Amino acid sequence: MSGLITVKDILVGYDVTAPAEKEYESKTKRRASHEFQAYAYKLAHDLNHLENLKIYMRLVKITDRSLLERVYSFVADSNSDHKGPLFLWKLKQIKKEIKVKKHKKNFDYDFVTKNMRSIRNSLYSQILKNGNKLNENEMINIFTSKLDIKLSKFRKSKRILFLGNCSTLLNEMCDDLGLNVYGLDISPKLTAAIKESCKITPKSHHITKDFLTNKYKSEYFEYVMISQLWSLVPIESENIYLKELNRIIKKGSSLVIEYKENFTKCEQKWKEIMIEGKEELSFLKRNNSADLIEKVKKEGFELEDLIQTPRYSYLILKKK
Repeated sequence: MSGLITVKDILVGYDVTAPAEKEYESKTKRRASHEFQAYAYKLAHDLNHLENLKIYMRLVKITDRSLLERVYSFVADSNSDHKGPLFLWKLKQIKKEIKVKKHKKNFDYDFVTKNMRSIRNSLYSQILKNGNKLNENEMINIFTSKLDIKLSKFRKSKRILFLGNCSTLLNEMCDDLGLNVYGLDISPKLTAAIKESCKITPKSHHITKDFLTNKYKSEYFEYVMISQLWSLVPIESENIYLKELNRIIKKGSSLVIEYKENFTKCEQKWKEIMIEGKEELSFLKRNNSADLIEKVKKEGFELEDLIQTPRYSYLILKKK
């Protein structure tokens, strides 16, 4: 019959005189076979948030105890009548601050590539617009004057690789010159936009992939031009990138590197930017030209020219 107390109830500690909360507390403590469960209950109880006990159970299992204590101390000293929600909000805020702090110190190549793929996807239309504008004034001039490219000197067997799918103008110009045009970017949206906007063929030569994981054939290209992707290579990974460039470029062939200049030293950092009203972290790298020239020479390239403009600097290199 309902409402009767059985021998089993007595043996497991059922208290017929306890108020509802004390009864709940007694049962919870009885079931807390692990220390974290008791601690989670204490938090929920002290914060008057027992209805969300499951949330605290999960938090205690996955969150460092010192962080929970830090947030608990903050909330306990407050005058809020809603300490439970305040605790959850403050914990989320501090976790975000810790994540950002760790993020800003991480310059691992795979980590940078993964995060910047998302950024380039979000800003692909702006990147393409700015890339075309920039190439009208700088890159095309460098391409035609410094590399001395003329239609009569080329056949379809000549291959050019653009690392950074950020210009329809350069792609189409090279296609008109009779070059076999290839393109690579970490952003699928940029690659799709290039394929849709350009008349170049075959479009299958434009792909979305990380350069270091996409193994082109050795000595495959006569020309390689790196526009924006070089700025996404962490300083510690530049040598690996240059070694791979040396492998795929034919002897005596040209490499152009576009980069942002720092006249005192090489530097890299994560910078806060706003994308559609949301704060994101974007990787920013600047090279010192003297240091970069020394680095490319060690990896088998010789300097033919250095061009410095207000926005970017350009190394014109040839593989030895």
